[in-house]
Amino acid sequence: MGEIIIMPYTTRDGIPTFRTSEIIKLYNKAFLEGWGDTLFSSGELNSPERFHKYVTSSHILFYGIFYGSDLVGFFWLNRIEQTSAYIHTGFFKQWQGTDITIRSGRIALAMLLKGSDDYKPLFDLILTLPPVSNKRAIKYAEKIGFKRVGEIPHRLWDKKKNKSVPGVLLRCTREDLK
Repeated sequence: MGEIIIMPYTTRDGIPTFRTSEIIKLYNKAFLEGWGDTLFSSGELNSPERFHKYVTSSHILFYGIFYGSDLVGFFWLNRIEQTSAYIHTGFFKQWQGTDITIRSGRIALAMLLKGSDDYKPLFDLILTLPPVSNKRAIKYAEKIGFKRVGEIPHRLWDKKKNKSVPGVLLRCTREDLK
């Protein structure tokens, strides 16, 4: 059985952990597999180049999720405010609905909220806000430790529908992971 590894995007001595072409490939693969519109529903990250520029900017924390040597998905944190952030997650089709996604989600939350012997926790609170219509994302968030806060009407923009849609706010704290 392979090990789950969460790898941050960073640069060490000027060398990035993910090449530009690799990040662009992630974006393109999400659309080729048919779930890109769901993850990028607001339409703001509407090109691979824009996605790359966004996730490698200084106000975003971007991570790749590996199972052994296989890249199974990725996530990023934005709206980082002191001890809280919003998380956005995508898994490639081959891995969706598997135990690997549940385990990696729990590992990522523990890394962000609990820290380890090597580093202290980054956050006290992680939030996610999927559209009400994205039942799979809501169910996944609850399986890995998020608690439902409530529904927020007209909170998200759906580019495809060209209108605002309600979102479900979910939260996770280190106490939720116990």
